[in-house]
Amino acid sequence: MASASYICSTQLVFQELIDIIIQSLSRDISSLLSLCLASRHSAHITQKYLYSRICLNFNSDVLQKFQLGSNRAAQWLATVTSNPSLAHHLECIEVELVDESFWPLLLPVLRTMNGLTNMSLFNPPTSCFRELWECPFRLEQFTLVTRGLIQEEGLIKFLGEQTEIACITLAGDWTESQETRLSISSAACHSLRLFQGERTGIEVFLRDRPNVRWVYWISSPLHEGSTLPPSLDFGHILARLTILILFAPAEQWSPHRPPLSHISQHLTALRILAITGEYYKDELCEVSRLPRLVGFFLTGSHDYQRPPEPVEAGLANLWFRRSWSLRAVHFFIGTSIEDDSTPTVKFRVWKRGAVNAILLQYNGEWDPERFCDELDISPNSLAEITEEGIPQMKS
Repeated sequence: MASASYICSTQLVFQELIDIIIQSLSRDISSLLSLCLASRHSAHITQKYLYSRICLNFNSDVLQKFQLGSNRAAQWLATVTSNPSLAHHLECIEVELVDESFWPLLLPVLRTMNGLTNMSLFNPPTSCFRELWECPFRLEQFTLVTRGLIQEEGLIKFLGEQTEIACITLAGDWTESQETRLSISSAACHSLRLFQGERTGIEVFLRDRPNVRWVYWISSPLHEGSTLPPSLDFGHILARLTILILFAPAEQWSPHRPPLSHISQHLTALRILAITGEYYKDELCEVSRLPRLVGFFLTGSHDYQRPPEPVEAGLANLWFRRSWSLRAVHFFIGTSIEDDSTPTVKFRVWKRGAVNAILLQYNGEWDPERFCDELDISPNSLAEITEEGIPQMKS
């Protein structure tokens, strides 16, 4: 009996070890495909990771990481349709449609994804959300980017059903002509923490959502008046924010949003500010004027927008002298990717009181909440900060 028990224990330990190895390779599609051929046991475990996240790109024939081109996407749909249990593993899906004939093939699969938490749709059919009503999944992240129109009733009801969404992104040409008419109940998406979108979307979606304090503002040259100073309602939205990321794609060659000088008077509760991509040169003067700013991040799109280290030091020291609340300044210096692994984002960080900068690396997408953790502050807290109560950076 003891020998049998020992063998059973050894087998369990071996299986757990295999599970850990496979989990460590969960983002390496080549290794996962190889493990599927190793043994029946490893194939069974590997399926969970191989089918947990997928990008169906019907506009390409590439096979990169978990992104499938049009031919392989059709094959993937056929496999999952014939083996419905595989759809239960899916947690994250990104779909870019060019040919709407693929949508009827994808729809039955979406309706079986009861574990899906992250969905991104690019250029879906106009009526797609009516067809997604009463799907079993409960999303935590949702992205909609499209050049065409969207059936408003379908989208409103879909968002009303998805009560667990914490992060939502709404962007594209349709927002200029449609989003001002969207009437999404404030009860919908009541778990929302982060909104990502263009100016119109921010004004409409956050008007009745005072608990949302984190905004990723995507600039767009398509929005008429996008560079105008904020309205009174928009100013009230800005006054609630504790984290603001201003993003302008490199290809725009202009921020296409109001300069920081036009909105800084409203940012009275802001703790973290990030300027990503294109920016106005003179708005760097506004950084030290934000009364409760704790951390600032600057990520230029081009090399000429990234100050050399001596200039960084001068800017950081100037801001520290003028702002009693500012604790750290991050300057983006580059991104590295090795062996198809997760990108590493590198910042040079200047901290108050330090003589030299330090190099800080983030694996994966930069997340300002990590910075909040370093400062021991809550990004959603609006508690008053006094000069004596400045949060201290952890060593």
